[in-house]
Amino acid sequence: EVLKLGSGQGKESFQIGDAFVSSDPAVTSGQPRDLAVLTPLFRGPALVGFAASTGRAGGAGLLASGQLQDATPVPVTVLVRGGVVVESATELLRRSDVCQRGEVVGDAFAMLACNDLAARRVGELLADLGCQDLRPLADYICAASRGAVVRSLEARPE
Repeated sequence: EVLKLGSGQGKESFQIGDAFVSSDPAVTSGQPRDLAVLTPLFRGPALVGFAASTGRAGGAGLLASGQLQDATPVPVTVLVRGGVVVESATELLRRSDVCQRGEVVGDAFAMLACNDLAARRVGELLADLGCQDLRPLADYICAASRGAVVRSLEARPE
């Protein structure tokens, strides 16, 4: 929903090789100056989930006037479309950071590399399990967690 609202795109428009970036606290971690990169995960042509990386981006800096200025939040923006970097997104990232204009772009691409690794590993996991999507794994995790909580509650003394 966040991607749909922020980017104006629904999940049907996502394609292999896409990635989105934002530093808007309302749609990332809730912390000012955090940068998040989201990458849709696919199994074949089907969207099966998202990989996300969040980290502290640059931030406040002193202007020549001596005033402290905070970084400008980046709305949900397409960073990579179909494997091709969207240059206007990297420029937006550069302009958003007061102090470390080049570093924030490097941070975003480091997070993108993490997401790419996560995508490969999720694909390998799904292949190993013979699953087309993450639903069976999610169901197992939820059932196992619920069972552990119930057993723990039942073991409590009165």
